[in-house]
Amino acid sequence: MSEMDSLARLEAYRDALLVAEVVAWMHMLGKLDGAFLTGGRDVDLRPPADTPPDLLTLLQDPWPGQVLARLADAVAGFPKDYVARSSLATFMAKHRKARGGLPGLLRDAHGRGSGTEKPPVQPKTAPSSGCRCLHPHGADPSQKDRAYIARATGWEEAPPLTPEDLQALRRDLYPRLVALLGELKERLTTGQPVDWDRWRAAFLQGVMPVFRRAVADTRRPYNDVTLLDQTVATVATFKAALAQVLLQGRWQEPHRYRYRWRFLRVGLDTAAWLRQGGSVVFMSLQYPSTDFIYESLKTVAGLDLNDYRGQ
Repeated sequence: MSEMDSLARLEAYRDALLVAEVVAWMHMLGKLDGAFLTGGRDVDLRPPADTPPDLLTLLQDPWPGQVLARLADAVAGFPKDYVARSSLATFMAKHRKARGGLPGLLRDAHGRGSGTEKPPVQPKTAPSSGCRCLHPHGADPSQKDRAYIARATGWEEAPPLTPEDLQALRRDLYPRLVALLGELKERLTTGQPVDWDRWRAAFLQGVMPVFRRAVADTRRPYNDVTLLDQTVATVATFKAALAQVLLQGRWQEPHRYRYRWRFLRVGLDTAAWLRQGGSVVFMSLQYPSTDFIYESLKTVAGLDLNDYRGQ
């Protein structure tokens, strides 16, 4: 397939690829539930308990799956029937446990996003999966049921993040999601065109500040990864994997076929903590003044922001 043919195919299925991006953005919405901070079991596999009915309907309706199922026209062996019945809530529920199908591919992307963003821990000091808010060298009783957002520079924000903090964030986010997901569903299911530039800008404007204030993991030292950090990595990986499937024209089950990746991480030797491995993505999310980094990448490599993150 020539480069022009590849671009034409990606453009033809743009709606499906960008809906996949929305799926990945929403797959850890449950981590905004206050119970996540206190060790609630499998809280991240479902919408927060106080999700309003109109938003819950949008999360449980299979409209995203119906759009994603269109990929079957170009991808041999694509699991169309199952995907067509899948909702945003389906992907939430299966993102840690699915082996096959599109939820399995999301699980693979989720794991790679987690592995990319979370720092390595020595086996002897690694926290167990069933215990939260651990000191790097063992349990710290004073930190029980307390979650802090840590920064790569080595400090934790005080006071700790509380369920009430997450509740306030959710209340700000819910109306935006109802309006934006409702609009997207209406347009995609009735054949109307979507102004993706405008829609994505509004969507990210609502989601990113909320995810930046939440944690992806409550255990130390993993608490230096915000929900935004891990979600961005998962979104890019999932969308790129699906684009690869589309360009190859055949479906390959993620539990049988090993998707291979090359990750580009750019570090700048401009401060002490950067010399310890700071990344461009982290900097750009935390410090708006470093947008010049992306401009430099565009000049040198001919990439735009979405290309860099998605490929």
